[in-house]
Amino acid sequence: MSNATKSNTMQKLAMISCAPALAAAGLALISPAVASAEDTTTVNDDVKASVVQIYAEWTGYVQVPPDAEDPQGTWLGPTTVSSSCSGFFVDTTGFIATAGHCVDPDGKNVKEAMRAQALADLAEQGGLTQSEVEIATEVANMQQWTVEGKDNGAPIERRVEVIQAPNTEGAVVDTWTTAQVVTFQKFEDGDNALLKLSGVPEAKPLVVSDAAPKDGQDVTSVGFPANVAQATDMTRVQQPSFKSGTASSQQVSETGVAGTEINADLSGGMSGGPTVDSDTGEVLGVNSYLLTQGSEQNFNFITNTPALRAFLASNGVQLAEAPAPESETPIVRYSGIAAGAVAVIAAITALIFRGRRRKNAVAAAPNPTGPQPYPYQNGAPMPNSDG
Repeated sequence: MSNATKSNTMQKLAMISCAPALAAAGLALISPAVASAEDTTTVNDDVKASVVQIYAEWTGYVQVPPDAEDPQGTWLGPTTVSSSCSGFFVDTTGFIATAGHCVDPDGKNVKEAMRAQALADLAEQGGLTQSEVEIATEVANMQQWTVEGKDNGAPIERRVEVIQAPNTEGAVVDTWTTAQVVTFQKFEDGDNALLKLSGVPEAKPLVVSDAAPKDGQDVTSVGFPANVAQATDMTRVQQPSFKSGTASSQQVSETGVAGTEINADLSGGMSGGPTVDSDTGEVLGVNSYLLTQGSEQNFNFITNTPALRAFLASNGVQLAEAPAPESETPIVRYSGIAAGAVAVIAAITALIFRGRRRKNAVAAAPNPTGPQPYPYQNGAPMPNSDG
């Protein structure tokens, strides 16, 4: 399809930080009942050397559906949004694990963010009120207005970069560096993803455990929460957060996917980061999502340990192995809608029906079933790597 089929009528939008995630830092040792501060610090330092912050930028077009006045529909765009997640090295050659929904161009959150931004841009251009924008956004998401790339039926364009926290011993990526998306599982299919950095020094990987955690086992979830970034100097690359908790239960989703519930508090931006054994640092799963509906308490989930290990191995990752114990003392293992809708849509049509070129509509993918990843949040541009 020619470039002229989608008109460049919208301003580039303000960036949106995406984040489902978690964080935790249980401190019990393998042998003694109480962990020393030195042992805990060592595990956290080892994990910190392996974690990365992930920045994704998404560019696409949103279709206002056809109606009597505009039988072909009108495309708004290009519209750009951004998201932030976390990840971690899983081998020495630059492979990085993260959450599938962090890099899925067909993801529900990415499309909802694009619809909202496209309508907000239209409001600035034509004078819709904030209330009208809110109603239109709700209608657009309810009706699943088509969102796609520049060509007919093409996925939303995606650019992914990663960086490690400054002043981290053992870090190998100190500037924002483009990462290849090797493969990913959709959220409802397992929510694991694999990235690849090329041309970087030998990385320090985390060991992925070969067994899911037992109920009550101390865990530490690690990542880069968006709320922390918004409360600090946003021109600087932030430090990862460590939150403590325990494994609560093993559960299976409506689509048959196993996962682990943990009681560590999860927050946006930490999706894709590791949840590790607090004693050994071995990875127990990828931070995936939380549930908040109908309860004052959040229910937090990470991906299944054996499933993560199998996913990585099947995609050519040479998984790091934990060293054999040398003594009885604890050892550190590297590891790892709505009233007014018709009137608002009519107002939108009046604003955009100005002779723009159109393209054929492509049906949007249906919403995935089951619990959804943590919603996008208003965020800021990519921070400077020299801060």
